[in-house]
Amino acid sequence: MADNAVAPSPALAAALAAYQSFLISDDQERVEAIEAADRETRVALARAVDPLYGEINALLDTLTAAPHPLPGDLEQLEDDLNSLAQAAMEAGA
Repeated sequence: MADNAVAPSPALAAALAAYQSFLISDDQERVEAIEAADRETRVALARAVDPLYGEINALLDTLTAAPHPLPGDLEQLEDDLNSLAQAAMEAGA
């Protein structure tokens, strides 16, 4: 699989970088990090990711359909996309 087939857009790459502190795969640890964040940060996270859900889902579908195990960088991207989407949903709740 060509890496560019699963490369995030500049907007998604920026969201992944900006909210790196919430890219936690453990659900409880991620919830605790979100709860510890101030309201402004939680709202910004939810708003930043909201328009990106379509792209996130498309990339996750591509990664899920790819032969596994994935190369390390793509496996990390898959984990990060899942964590970002979950964090945004939890922050917006």
